[in-house]
Amino acid sequence: MIEFRNVSIGYDRPLAKITLEKLVPGHMYALIGSNGSGKSTFLRTICGRQKPVSGSIVINGKTVSGMNRLELAATIAFVPSKFPDSDFMSVIDFISLGRTPYLNHMGRLSREDLAIVEQVINQVGISHLKHNYTSQLSDGERQLCAVARALAQQTPVILLDEPTGFLDYRNKRRLLELLEQLAKQISITILFSTHDIETIRHSDIQLIGIEAGASGESRLEFIDETLSFEHMVNRYYN
Repeated sequence: MIEFRNVSIGYDRPLAKITLEKLVPGHMYALIGSNGSGKSTFLRTICGRQKPVSGSIVINGKTVSGMNRLELAATIAFVPSKFPDSDFMSVIDFISLGRTPYLNHMGRLSREDLAIVEQVINQVGISHLKHNYTSQLSDGERQLCAVARALAQQTPVILLDEPTGFLDYRNKRRLLELLEQLAKQISITILFSTHDIETIRHSDIQLIGIEAGASGESRLEFIDETLSFEHMVNRYYN
């Protein structure tokens, strides 16, 4: 569970106030809002890459600010919007990096680690790519590999920054359905930012929006399911 205790996010000044109380396991959440509204800032703040301007974020009873790097890696998997540079790394080796928080003192993958890597490769549907170099992949294939590495990390929280950005409609639906299924099956919390409102608005994914405030500080809030598409766009994409 992710709890927000009087949290405001931003840099030198508050960018958005978090009105959410918590995000619960077994559910998937989609964060929408215009470019520059604070979507990526919110994700980076949750995963400890950026400090909140005020308040604290608590995951499963422990504050994010109180976790060391290893604890964070075992708690939160983060998929950035930009694929990392890894030209001479095979897909299977790249996905295996998700097991880093659990390696033994020799730094070697166990049989269990290898089995988990193979499992997520099959789940995401990229077994035909596993011996290719990541530099040989399309942008969409790279995005699927990044998601697979996050799944291999086996954390209670997965954050994704625009994971459907480079995917065609079919693969967008397939990826979102897979993540939604996993959230329910293994009771994890998944939060991702997106502009693909039409793709997700008729699913069980809970929408979260960033609404610009008159004073300059925005509000980050759950979106009413009854809000029409037109009102949603007008409210969160001004």
